[in-house]
Amino acid sequence: MASSESKRLKQEKMASFSRLKEAYFAHKVHFLNTAKGGATALQVAASIADLNLCRRLVEDGHDVGAACRDFGATALHYAALNKDHGKQLVAYFVSLGLRVDERDNEEEELIHYALRVDNFQKNLIFDKKNYFNDRFFVALGVDLNQKTKYEVTPLNFALIVQNMPVVEELLKHGADLKARRGDKNLLHYFVSQNRLDIAKFVHAKDKSLIGERGEKGRTALHLAAMHSDAKTCSWLIEQGVDPLALI
Repeated sequence: MASSESKRLKQEKMASFSRLKEAYFAHKVHFLNTAKGGATALQVAASIADLNLCRRLVEDGHDVGAACRDFGATALHYAALNKDHGKQLVAYFVSLGLRVDERDNEEEELIHYALRVDNFQKNLIFDKKNYFNDRFFVALGVDLNQKTKYEVTPLNFALIVQNMPVVEELLKHGADLKARRGDKNLLHYFVSQNRLDIAKFVHAKDKSLIGERGEKGRTALHLAAMHSDAKTCSWLIEQGVDPLALI
């Protein structure tokens, strides 16, 4: 049978673990404050930590709605970067009143942030077992056609990084293939970027785009002659673009 002394020592040891937990939390907060740069500690936590830590920071008074100094992003934007806990954190911050259509200084919403770090397939929007994660972003009311300051839609973003499963899911849930970036439609844009593979994909989805005029009345072939290679020009002519068309 344990002596009273051994029981006391055991109790002290158990109590020490409770104190250790607080010390560990304080260490985490110190790290977040050290690493935050232009962001807040909560924003850094939202990008790398779990729901429990973020909830504790909120309970301790950290400002949920604060915008970072660098580019005006909120904790919700940072949560979209979190590949392990992003979905839970986005839902949590939305429950606290943050808006899913909140934009940073460049008009980017959280969906653009998720695309920047390829955080669709693993967590936020698309995975092989659960397409669109029960339409997570759709259910939250995210505008899948929202443009950034530079007129980039989520679909444009996904095409640029060639995340084709996400492209297909965005199209399935209402992303607009006809959305223009400035004076260019999507086919014009990828022709001007010398991305024939993506231009072909866009054309296969909507054959009307190839006949549209772009900036200053230029055809896709005009843009290809300016920015692309002979292969792209040949392909456009094969698809019926008039090589004699005038601006």
